[in-house]
Amino acid sequence: MTAFLRRTLVGGALTILVIGGISYLLWQAVSWIRTALVHVAVMLSIDTQYPAVSALGVVLLLVIASGLLLQVRPVHNLIKAVMAWLGDRFPFSKLLHGFELELIGIGKSSVQPAVAVLYDHDALGFVIEELSDGRCVVFVPESPNPSNGAVYILPREQVQRIDASHLQVASCISNWGAGMKKVLQKSGKPT
Repeated sequence: MTAFLRRTLVGGALTILVIGGISYLLWQAVSWIRTALVHVAVMLSIDTQYPAVSALGVVLLLVIASGLLLQVRPVHNLIKAVMAWLGDRFPFSKLLHGFELELIGIGKSSVQPAVAVLYDHDALGFVIEELSDGRCVVFVPESPNPSNGAVYILPREQVQRIDASHLQVASCISNWGAGMKKVLQKSGKPT
């Protein structure tokens, strides 16, 4: 019970911190752009009735420009190189980067969803890498928090890759297995 309470409190606090941090940064960006737009309007003798709406529009244009910039091949290659460097130093970032790549639709991660045979049970997980002797390193997340789990080194015969996105697998795990039937049917595994 104590571990569950600790995970719940830490997970909730981290979620609030991330959402709060993003909200604060967005608020600061809109405030800074609003102030800049007011100064430009005064210099150009333009009457602005809704500077906050204009500032939100500028932020939206910046988001679109950033998204377009990510589609440019040299920028995309630079991001891949940085993420590979981070993945070598912080292995969990490989899994997170797989989610990011799939969400923005610019590639696939080397980390692949799979079903691993553990003892006499199947477990949903991710193949992190393959070893030179033919075995696979598999991360099997805990439910309902897919960032916790165990790492197994298994023979390749005990690991079957499935045709599912990282997001679908994480969603199944975080929802205590709900949606597993759909994921396994899509992959051709018997349900």
